Amino acid sequence: MGAKLSDVAGRARPEERAEAATGQSPSRRDAEDRAGAERAAFRRLLGELDEIERVRYDALLQWRRRTAGEEGIPPYVILTNR
Repeated sequence: MGAKLSDVAGRARPEERAEAATGQSPSRRDAEDRAGAERAAFRRLLGELDEIERVRYDALLQWRRRTAGEEGIPPYVILTNR
């Protein structure tokens, strides 16, 4: 039940204005920006794989999904996404 600075001063801090405009806190937006950058970098990396590497990568993904399904756990538990 703490008062926000904007309640006390009568005006919103910049981060409160940003949160009100987007509905998200600055730290959440930063995390989403980082995640988007990581996904873009990963897509670029996948684009650099030659044909043999891509076949191996796809086979590994299929094995990971199949094994996770058999075990009833998420695929990232078998092998991380990073």
